[in-house]
Amino acid sequence: MRVDPDDASDHPVTVTLQRETRETATVRMRYVVGCDGARSAARTAITRELVGDAMNQSWGVMDVLAITDCPDIRLKCAIHSANQGNLLTIPREGRLPA
Repeated sequence: MRVDPDDASDHPVTVTLQRETRETATVRMRYVVGCDGARSAARTAITRELVGDAMNQSWGVMDVLAITDCPDIRLKCAIHSANQGNLLTIPREGRLPA
């Protein structure tokens, strides 16, 4: 990724993407959103540093409608496991199907 602040066009950001086949494509755009975590390659490319503390943990977010018999799934719920990690559910809008 390269940002050219002197570029007067509407697309000052140039990104080179590499596919799984090792084939590359170069695209120009107005913005890039980096959603790759604390060790962000996007952040590194624009020479910015992480502000705050990096955590030595892996986590992910899923936006799902869970169909389950867990009694607390439609409430804010934390499930802790001694050996397998933790799960936090935060309910979203929507109803369970009939």
